[in-house]
Amino acid sequence: MDFEQLKTMIREELEIPEWQPGDPEMTEVLRLIRERNPKTKKALAEIVKEASEWRKSWSLEGIDNSDLNALLLMAAQQPKTK
Repeated sequence: MDFEQLKTMIREELEIPEWQPGDPEMTEVLRLIRERNPKTKKALAEIVKEASEWRKSWSLEGIDNSDLNALLLMAAQQPKTK
């Protein structure tokens, strides 16, 4: 089974059509599947989650809240009177 077939099977089985892993992530998923031999959807979902953890932490590192902070500060200021 190649990566594309495995991705399709996992997306359908776990009902996560938005999951788009890259080759390194799929290599890790395949390694964990071979190592753990999951018997349930929950076990498979844990493998997918574990192999995807780096993506979640990486995506959060790039968040810049400076614009949000500026808007919140402006909203909290007293209105100026003329």
